[in-house]
Parts: sequence; structure tokens; C-alpha cells
Amino acid sequence: MKQIFKKSNYITLIILILLILSSGSIAYSSEPPFVIITIDVESRKFNDASWPMPEQVNAVCMNNVPCGLGKMTELLKEKGFPAVFFLNVYEYKKYGEKPIMELAKWFDGAGHDVQLHTHPQWAYDKARNLTHQYTLDEQIKIIKDGKYLLEKWLGKPVLAHRAGAYGADENTLKALIENDILYESSLFIASENSKVTALDLRKNVLSMYGPLYEFPVTVYRKHESPPFLEGLLKPVSRVRKYDVNWFADADEAEKALQKAVELKLDFIILFLHSFSFVEEYHNDGAKKARMSSIKNFERALDFIAKNKLPVITFKDIKDKNVDLTKYLNKPDVIPEVSVRVGAAQYIRRLIGINRGNYKVVVLSASILIIFSVVVIMQLRKRRRQNA
Repeated sequence: MKQIFKKSNYITLIILILLILSSGSIAYSSEPPFVIITIDVESRKFNDASWPMPEQVNAVCMNNVPCGLGKMTELLKEKGFPAVFFLNVYEYKKYGEKPIMELAKWFDGAGHDVQLHTHPQWAYDKARNLTHQYTLDEQIKIIKDGKYLLEKWLGKPVLAHRAGAYGADENTLKALIENDILYESSLFIASENSKVTALDLRKNVLSMYGPLYEFPVTVYRKHESPPFLEGLLKPVSRVRKYDVNWFADADEAEKALQKAVELKLDFIILFLHSFSFVEEYHNDGAKKARMSSIKNFERALDFIAKNKLPVITFKDIKDKNVDLTKYLNKPDVIPEVSVRVGAAQYIRRLIGINRGNYKVVVLSASILIIFSVVVIMQLRKRRRQNA
């Protein structure tokens, strides 16, 4: 009897251990992250030429390369993935309702999720491009007007929002709640326009503002090292978003996604614009494809498919009653991605030269060099005269 009792205790102990281990596996879930592929749809200005949104659907670039929204949806269809198209409905003021409505219906008919994108300067004040530049009452109206248009065109509730150029603030969140839009994705820690970063919200994982869920634009920290003096030169670090235009190449796209999976992020926002596949656009309609971005997107989709990462939309979250509360209060972590870059690129990064300021830097350096040459020549001339 004593032996039986001891044996039963032993079995009970094993069961308890298994239960503890099981509960631990739930607390630290090994479930793969959800991927939300988002595409901001809007017109784009390339230097002195503007590429209208309605012309972006079946765009073909030089050398007969498809480079528009049609190419994006084709690649998505090949994998069977839905995407969220954040549509700047306010461009109806310039192009009329019909072409913008047809675009919305085209996305919707292909099984994608169409949500609200606010670039208010198109319909309200040309001097105020960013949503946070408007008062709370003005923002309530802007969002209400955009929601009305989308719901009129598609007959479906608007569920989610992203501010153009990430230009949202706390009033934007209040205006969204007022309009019963409770999914939001404007928080981007690398943008000065994103005023919601100042709020008590997580910067790279899901958080809440009242009843509203904030899905931050997913970022990783990129560490760039030169191919020489390994360990002696400090890497240059920058925050980058998961954007097909921001990945240096397809290898970096895959590496960044792999790091997000390893870090067990719950959501990865993969970012595109409707013009992401175009590098140049001219007034005569000539376009040059950005082949690197197309390859980055293809590799990202291949990685997602190969690793069986679930791709969802905001409509899926609502329709399937996904319990988002279990993804709250997670560690606010950022994936770390280390890459090797050429010496010239490392030096540019080290001294802060980028696409936005390289012309100014080059011009300033050129002026400095010319000035130095002139000074040296004058000094030599004086020395010869004094000799």
C-alpha cells in the first residue's frame, strides 16, 4: 500500500511538472508573428513631375517592366496574401470621386482590405500637410469625411487609419475614437512628424490608447560596419522600418524578417507605398523601375510563405474576433540587424550624409576645397613675391 501511495505521488509530481512547463510555453508563445502588409496609396511628386494616383494601377516602366499597383497585387496573388491598402480618399478633390472609388473597389474586389489614409492638404488647407496641424474639431471632421466616402463606395465599415507622413498626434487618436475607428498605425519612432511617439505608447509592439489599438510601424536597428578593421571601428547604427524601399537589398529584407521572428514580435508591419516600385517619373510619363524594391518585396513574400507566417488584415482581426488584449504589455523590443557595407558608404553614414542632405554636403565640401585652393595659391604667390 505504501509503495502504491509513493508511486501515485510520483505520477502526480510528473503531471504537475508537465502542467508547469505547459503553462510556461503559453506565457512565452512560440507562435509565429502576424504579418500585416500595408500599402499607402497616394499621388507622388518626383522632383518637378507628379505621378497621379489614378495612373498608378497598370503602370509600365522603361524596358517594359510592370511597376505599378498591378505588379504589387500580382505578387500578392501569387502567394495568396491579402494586404491593407490605406487609400488617400481626399484626392477626389482633384481627380473626382469616380477614379478614386474605382480604385477602392478594385482593391476590395481582389480580396484586399481598404482603409483610411489622411493627407488633408488635398481637401482642406494646402498650407497644412500634416494631420496634427489641424485642431481636434477639424480632425474629427477630416476623418468623418474620409470615412463617409469609403463607406459610401464600398458599403463596409472603416476600421483602421494611418496619417499621411505619419503626421498624427493625440488629437488624431481622439478624433478616430470619436469616429469609431479603433485600429491605428501612424506611430513611427524614426519620424519627427509622428507626434504620437510622445505618448505613453509602446514604440514597436501593440499598445492601447483608451479603446483604440495602436499598431506601430515596425522597425529594426541596423548596424553598419566596414569590411576592414573588424572590431576596431564602431558600427554606425540607424533605425529602419520594414519597408521595401528601406531595405538595402533582398538579403537585408530576409535578415530583418528573420530577426523579428527570432525576437518573437507579435506583429510585423511590412510597408510599401503605391509608388514603391518606381525610381523616376518624368512629365512625359516616362518611368524608371526601382528593381531593388521589387526584388526586396519578392524576397520578403518568399520568406513569409516559406516560414508559414500568417498574413492578416484589419478586417480579418475584426471579423475573426482576434483577441488583441493578449498581445498587450509585451516587452518593447527592436530587432538588431548587423550588415557589412562598403568603405565609402560607411564613411557617408559616419559623417551623416544621406539622400536628403548629400547635395548640400557636397556643395559645402566643394566650396571649402575651392576656398582652400585659392588661399594656398595666394600664400604661395606672396612667398614668391617676398623671396
